[in-house]
Amino acid sequence: MKHPVTIARLVIGVFVCLTVVFVVKYVGCNPAQYLKLNLDTSTGPSGEEPRPVSKSADHKPETQGPMSALPQHTENNSSNSDPEVKVILLTYMRSGSTLTGEVFNKHPRVFFFYEPLWTVDFSFIRAKEPAFFFHRDIMKHDPKDKTQVRLLKTNIISSILHCDFKHMYTQPLTDPLAYLKSRTLQPFKQCKDSHPGLQGLYGCLPVLRQACTSAKVIAMKVVRLPMELAATFLKADPKVKVIHLVRDPRAVLNSRRPSGISALYPQTARQFCDYVAKDLKDSIPLKQQFPGRVLTVRYEDLAQRPLAFSSRLLTFARLDMPPAMTDYVINMTSSNDVRITEKTFETYRRNASLTAASWRRTVQFDFVQDVDRSCGELYSLAGYLPLDSQSRLRNMNEPYFEDYRQAPIKLWDD
Repeated sequence: MKHPVTIARLVIGVFVCLTVVFVVKYVGCNPAQYLKLNLDTSTGPSGEEPRPVSKSADHKPETQGPMSALPQHTENNSSNSDPEVKVILLTYMRSGSTLTGEVFNKHPRVFFFYEPLWTVDFSFIRAKEPAFFFHRDIMKHDPKDKTQVRLLKTNIISSILHCDFKHMYTQPLTDPLAYLKSRTLQPFKQCKDSHPGLQGLYGCLPVLRQACTSAKVIAMKVVRLPMELAATFLKADPKVKVIHLVRDPRAVLNSRRPSGISALYPQTARQFCDYVAKDLKDSIPLKQQFPGRVLTVRYEDLAQRPLAFSSRLLTFARLDMPPAMTDYVINMTSSNDVRITEKTFETYRRNASLTAASWRRTVQFDFVQDVDRSCGELYSLAGYLPLDSQSRLRNMNEPYFEDYRQAPIKLWDD
């Protein structure tokens, strides 16, 4: 009979060997793969913890046992049902973009993705969480590397435009806000909820790809994307179109204050207006280089005539306005109930025209003066008018923007 110490050593040796095999097979001997990735930390279908995917390009999650019920990936990512048009709604936080995005989100032939770049700023930059990919190395945040953020944003936008979610930075696929705001992500969410964990997330990607490739139009609402970067997608894919949505900076900056976003005026006003003005100027040569593919719009025009300009947005994307969409736009924007118009991040604006100008009733005049002095170039480009007295500010019949046909930059007419 073997000595108890010998048996114990034998058991320990076997355990160590099995551990080494597990690490080599599933983790690729890369300790960084064990980092907490802030994905779904619940257990998988069979009770196992989420397992990081190997960085090997040939690796695929297990599909035996409980995972076999998941949709399976194929090696060929090409599709004969590539959407006809791919729309990037480029805009800024608190610019009326939620209402504008809903015009696409509610259309039955559109695959809509809500703010996929959100997690770059809030997870990767601010929270310092590493960026995780299924088939690539983890990317850790390096504040000295000026290319990381651009690469991540390019990866996300390109992946959605090509319905290629296998190679996409994964955090946008786990963002609860995207599920809440994107109608076409609901089947993917239901699949993911039924199969939690990293393997479940990967296994449900065919559901997302099917929703994407079967749509006539891909549309996404993005903030934090400069026009100069959007130009790369216009050059790379003839199906890509850009809608550039702007709003009166007095409304934007005033709207940001109740949400807890700190601001130092007039410095913040100048920075914001210079950023938007640069995007507008960058769009001018793009309209010449890509005729019919770049459209500049003002939220005030959409709010003033929601049905006409919603139809114009859909026409730009080569979509019709079905009767149900007509009723939806009317119900969403034309009610006399204005009690909820001041809710922060409210989606349904019960009188879009009143909401667009509601800032004039409460904003302080010295704030308006600061913005007027800081944003002259943006005003001249987009057709906004200064309000140089308290009486003019409060007089709702006093215009604060020019007719879109009179603005120096082409608005609504591509």
